[in-house]
Amino acid sequence: MNRSSVGRNEPCPCSSGRKFKHCCGNVAASRQSTSRELTIPDAIQEVVRALESGRLIDAESFCNQILAVAPDNPDLLYLAGVTARALGKKADAVHLLSRAAAVMPNNPSFHCTLGVSLNEDGQTEASIAALERAIVLEPRYADAYNNLGFIHMLHEQDALAEPNLRKAILLEPNFALAYANLGVVLARTGRKDEAESCLRKSLALDPHNADAYNNLGSILLDRGQLAEAANNFQQAIRANPRLTLAYLNLGTALQALGNPAEAIQCAQSAIQIEPTSADAYATLAAAQKAAGQVEQSIQSAEHALRLNPKQLDAYRILGAALEHVDRNDEAVECYRKAQAVASHDVEFRFREMAAGLPRLADSDEEIRQLRAKLLDSMEQLSAIDGKVDHPEGATFTLFPLAYHGENDRPLHEQAARLVRSKIPSLQQTMIKGSLSADGRIRVGFISSLFRNHTISKLNIGYIRHLDRSRFHVTVIHGPGRKADHVSAEIDALADAVEYLPQSLDVARQRIADLSLDVLHYADIGMTPMTNFLAHARLAPVQTVSWGHPVTTGLDSIDYFLSFDPAEPEGAESHYSEQLVRLKRAPAYYEPVVRPSTMPSRAALGLPAEGRLYGCLQSLFKFHHEFDAVLADITARDPQAWIVAIASEDSRLQTQLRKRWSGSYPNLVERVAFVPPVSGDDFIGLIGNMDVLLDTPHFGSGNTFYESMSCGVPTVTWPGYFMRGRLVAAFYHWLGIEDAPIAASLDDYGQVAVALATDTDRLDRLRWQLREKAGMIFSDILAVRELEEFFVAATEAVRR
Repeated sequence: MNRSSVGRNEPCPCSSGRKFKHCCGNVAASRQSTSRELTIPDAIQEVVRALESGRLIDAESFCNQILAVAPDNPDLLYLAGVTARALGKKADAVHLLSRAAAVMPNNPSFHCTLGVSLNEDGQTEASIAALERAIVLEPRYADAYNNLGFIHMLHEQDALAEPNLRKAILLEPNFALAYANLGVVLARTGRKDEAESCLRKSLALDPHNADAYNNLGSILLDRGQLAEAANNFQQAIRANPRLTLAYLNLGTALQALGNPAEAIQCAQSAIQIEPTSADAYATLAAAQKAAGQVEQSIQSAEHALRLNPKQLDAYRILGAALEHVDRNDEAVECYRKAQAVASHDVEFRFREMAAGLPRLADSDEEIRQLRAKLLDSMEQLSAIDGKVDHPEGATFTLFPLAYHGENDRPLHEQAARLVRSKIPSLQQTMIKGSLSADGRIRVGFISSLFRNHTISKLNIGYIRHLDRSRFHVTVIHGPGRKADHVSAEIDALADAVEYLPQSLDVARQRIADLSLDVLHYADIGMTPMTNFLAHARLAPVQTVSWGHPVTTGLDSIDYFLSFDPAEPEGAESHYSEQLVRLKRAPAYYEPVVRPSTMPSRAALGLPAEGRLYGCLQSLFKFHHEFDAVLADITARDPQAWIVAIASEDSRLQTQLRKRWSGSYPNLVERVAFVPPVSGDDFIGLIGNMDVLLDTPHFGSGNTFYESMSCGVPTVTWPGYFMRGRLVAAFYHWLGIEDAPIAASLDDYGQVAVALATDTDRLDRLRWQLREKAGMIFSDILAVRELEEFFVAATEAVRR
């Protein structure tokens, strides 16, 4: 093998991890040959020079030639052993080094290298014995202590590894490799600050240690210091371009930084180096899902599991991707397979329960069965032993329940009790809240969705306009955020910004260290991390509002901020939190600008003729009771087209068409699915509608705000829960005369057709909506009302 020459202070070519002078080159300084008549010393020097220049095959040949003449020369046996080890001949290395140690039993170097080779050959107990023998022979042998600590570390015997590594450093204070190994042990035992210090010391002494860069990067990644973590992973790759793990970690960091395309490239680089790495394919799958390449993500995760059926991350990613495209039955089966692998961990039981709730149910009976099955599954899980080892991976949100049209409080409260029983660490009290030095109330707004998303539209006005003479505002981004121009704007408006890492423990501590008086969750139930964080008491006052307009079931959330006109009588029973009935909608919504040029029907893929009844909501809002309403509209108005927005995956519209074909076959022909659009095109889509249709049970929110800019009226029926009553509430609050509000679902179709076919009434309603849009947008009084609530709530806690 032709390699560049190796200096005495550079890594040994035998891959021991030590410097050449402390490993293969060490024999030249400790020769004790007595066979000078055979010029063995010169032969030994020749072997050392061959090793030093990386000519391992030449070194092996020299050793064999000389051992044929002097088979018991210990130095030659030693050199032959380290050469065999460098060539990957583990059994030969052990045999030769054992012979060397037998001939010269008092040479500590021989026992030390033998110990390392025995471990590489899978003989752990013998390797430890050899290293301990080296230490008995030379009590100040730093290399032996480091190697002994390293072997204990490899076998996760951290309590035995640590004292040996510390002894190595005590004996040799500039022992870079020992610092690097100790850093791994400290990180693994939760002492991350000490670990970071050790790894930085190691790299200061040896700036070429790829593993140390990688391990330091992993600590920084856990802490959410993403940019610095990525830099360390890049340094690791520069030091060792074939370090697969560094590519995978870099991909994870880049994905967290919102660069999934670069993360994909990192995973692909790792696969080129190690084509059979299941970890690499799992990382690729995660990056592909983050990039929106869901089908590719499924394929990569499935390939990872073919390579290693025990790769738990692949199960997590595969199941989540299958749920994303509404292949819930397959997701459930995926999680069941994972349970067989992680039998002691109940994480995948949680995932299975969540996946068992499809986003679209087809009948009252199916809804009843789904909810009964969920309750039964939670009771069964409560009764079995087992905890969640990694809370960050235990995705458990009950998002689809909100679309059933039922009171979800009992199920959410049961879920909260179950989660806490299986993840006891969630329920912590870490309050540090106090007025800031200047006397202002410290408020934190937290979400993983502060980007171009409805959550931002509801909250950006609060963040912008809260009175800074009275309030200090911190924006807290959950992990996995997708940075864009909206997130950048929100960050610029805040007094402080915090980016949470994936580690739940670190995230909780980060929030507690902010010493907030009020922690306002912009949403709970949309993403797992905020759902889990909300179990802890991280501020004296903790609130939630409309982001996901359903109770959390958590006694750790004090208040649910809602809009009094939208809440029915007795709504307090729908919430585990104290319901706060605000007089104004809990949002400061920036005005929606109507595009100067509206796109045509043809440009948007709409029917060229006929009246357009737009139901521009997510398809999982199409409750089965709405089918009869839509069918009634098409029966009453032969010119009617129901316009709906197709989902990213075709399965939801396929499911709807199948549902309609049995009971209302006319809908299959009269519902026009148009491709998803955003921005001005979405406003243009609204503007092309004759009327909008509010979905019952979980109705319009963001779309109603946007419809106001175009003056397109929305037909609605106020349901039993706030999430289905917003449009009617706004009509009453705005004072809209002759508003199209149905008294029942049976009347809904008649109300819709009567409005759509009455051009004079339509014109009057359009004019009213445009005239009164100023009341619903830029509502500074809503900000002032929120401020007074925050003041009262914090004062109540302090009393």
